[in-house]
Amino acid sequence: MNFKLLRQNTGFSLVELLFAIAFLSVIVFGVIRLQVSNLGLSNTQNLELQAHFWASQALEIVESIGSGTFTPDTTYEIDLSGVTYSLQETGAVDPILATTNDLFSRTVEITQPAAISPWYNVKVTVNWEDSTGTHQILANRIIE
Repeated sequence: MNFKLLRQNTGFSLVELLFAIAFLSVIVFGVIRLQVSNLGLSNTQNLELQAHFWASQALEIVESIGSGTFTPDTTYEIDLSGVTYSLQETGAVDPILATTNDLFSRTVEITQPAAISPWYNVKVTVNWEDSTGTHQILANRIIE
């Protein structure tokens, strides 16, 4: 009897099937890891965008208040009383009001380059802490 005729190679062997499953598993887990990483980066970018917003808002508030209401070379926090913004020296504002929300805090530092200069340098610092560490955004503007 000829056994070669009875044995036909149809289908895959168990070893081939294991290699195919392992190869597909590596690809699928790589794609999943990439997506998780993208979500983390997206969250980080979202927080940085919010921090830039809070810094820009602080610069606009200081500019709208005007230079006659603050003392140069002083660090301030922005106080919101009703619908009116004001600058309060650091520590004079209730810490809950000084924060922009639960995550961010901001301070405003106003300096005058020369005593006779009509220009003021406004520096806003926004700080926040998340799972990756402590972060800080600085924004500067010169106002008259």
